Amino acid sequence: MPGGWILPNDGYGCGYKQLPETVKGLAGYGFRTGLWTENGVDKIAWEVGKAGSRVQKLDVAWTGKGYQFAMDANRQAFNGILDNTDSRPVLWTVMGWAGIQRYAVAWTGALSSSWDYIRWHR
Repeated sequence: MPGGWILPNDGYGCGYKQLPETVKGLAGYGFRTGLWTENGVDKIAWEVGKAGSRVQKLDVAWTGKGYQFAMDANRQAFNGILDNTDSRPVLWTVMGWAGIQRYAVAWTGALSSSWDYIRWHR
């Protein structure tokens, strides 16, 4: 069982320099590496198949253009992991509509709430 996940965000220009070495080094400490993408999955074959990343977190900057686009984006990321590794695909997404659970779990960690808020929104 991994000690945790690290998901660097490509939107901040990190460029994933030395990704294979980083993935391997973090694995030595019990961490798995996933990637937070704002720009699509055009490099997923390398990121998953060669560098060893195992998770995709899909950002609204990429998936937020509407229902069909979000479904297609999640399917592309899911299949990108499935086709390039023997690992089970794991995706986090920031939004979804009916059917999105086929590919991803929804990210809910960026919002705050309270018991009173929950009481009023049942």
